[in-house]
Amino acid sequence: LSDSISPALRRTLARTGVEVRTSLPVTGLFREEGRVAGVMTREGLLTASSVVLCTPIAATARLLTGAEASVASHEVAARLARLGNTALIGIHAFHEGPVLPSGIPFVTCCDEPLIQMLFDRTGELDEQNREGLPGHWISVAVSYADPYLDWDDELMRTEYERVVYAAFPDAPTITEFHVIRVKRATTALTVGSQRLRPDPSDAGEGVILGGDWLDIDWPSTMEGATRAGLSAAATILGHRGDSLMRGWQHDDDWPDWPEPPRRGAEGWREW
Repeated sequence: LSDSISPALRRTLARTGVEVRTSLPVTGLFREEGRVAGVMTREGLLTASSVVLCTPIAATARLLTGAEASVASHEVAARLARLGNTALIGIHAFHEGPVLPSGIPFVTCCDEPLIQMLFDRTGELDEQNREGLPGHWISVAVSYADPYLDWDDELMRTEYERVVYAAFPDAPTITEFHVIRVKRATTALTVGSQRLRPDPSDAGEGVILGGDWLDIDWPSTMEGATRAGLSAAATILGHRGDSLMRGWQHDDDWPDWPEPPRRGAEGWREW
């Protein structure tokens, strides 16, 4: 996604005068006269008319608390802490050649607890980005991976090989195999968690919330993060007097955006 989205996004932001600073952790919120007026970083204070928090749950809860934080801010932090997180595991296997049938970008593995989907990552890349890969890249994303965090890489590989070679007996040999574990990756949406998810303005003090843990009716996915970001943007625009954004909900179409192409129509694959 970095190669697909980041270059175009950065060019667009630069054209509109937006400065992007990476590797600059925020250490705290700067409060002035009962409102958040900026953020503290290791390089000093950055003042702002609005502050949007799209940080992970633990970091957001930390930033929202403190001696000067409002009651509403503390309450949101407590709700987020009760939500908690679940783990993700990413499995990346490199084969000597293609594994999935030609033209098939992914397959679903029914009745499999761990290896539930196989994604042809090499097939997603252009020729330039395929250079340097140690083989044909197949990835597996394991959601709610907490029960498998104690599995070592060898056990993961054994399970992967069992599923892949049962489905595709002629699949080429594996040349490299890697496992990435993220213990606090996504929001833990357990039974009753809906009431814990905040709205963008719930923290008060001028802070706008925009993480995928917002009350947007979606789980922690890329689509959920997009809905949360749009909700935060609509909240800011509404506060600044944009009549189109007042009352905007995350299920609404964004004003002036083109209609997405229908499945199979021209431009569908690019979209």
